[in-house]
Amino acid sequence: MSFVSVVSRETFITVMSDTREISLTGEILSEETKKSKKIGERHFVAYAGIRIICETVADGIEHLLLAGADFKLIYDKLSPLIQGKVPDPHTAMFSFGGINNEGEMEVITFSSTNNDVNIQKPKGKAISYAFLSGHYKNGIDYNEKFQEFIKVFGDETPTDFLHSQKALNKLVSENDNSVNNKTDRFVIKKTDA
Repeated sequence: MSFVSVVSRETFITVMSDTREISLTGEILSEETKKSKKIGERHFVAYAGIRIICETVADGIEHLLLAGADFKLIYDKLSPLIQGKVPDPHTAMFSFGGINNEGEMEVITFSSTNNDVNIQKPKGKAISYAFLSGHYKNGIDYNEKFQEFIKVFGDETPTDFLHSQKALNKLVSENDNSVNNKTDRFVIKKTDA
């Protein structure tokens, strides 16, 4: 499937994704597929799921971000394109955001399996995070494990969170053969400029 983790605080966002691509039948096609993209210094888009569908929607998200569209408007415009259009048992999941038009950090996450949208705008010391992945594997609760890793690596800097995200990606890759331990990562920082 893939594994993408997005962590946001009021002043930064960290994004990490594995790089394995598999076919619809589970065959490994590539160990070098990028599933997340930093768009300039202010925005990002990430996905997990059927590559051709995901890349098409991700390109649309990127185009609208570059045009300065409101994040919720982007979701409203593109979400209907995937609802009910991805064959079971597959899915297409997306996370995008960065610094919105009001100068706040914002992350929007949605998938093809339901009409739910998760909008995160962390304030102060609040930590928001989202995982794009298949079902939990071998009884592992990714939320619980991520909290454990935060206690080990800290929760102050982007580097702290990237260490926790890397540890979680490693755990997922050990329990899900559609995920590898090679990762692509980046940080978006809000500056006072």
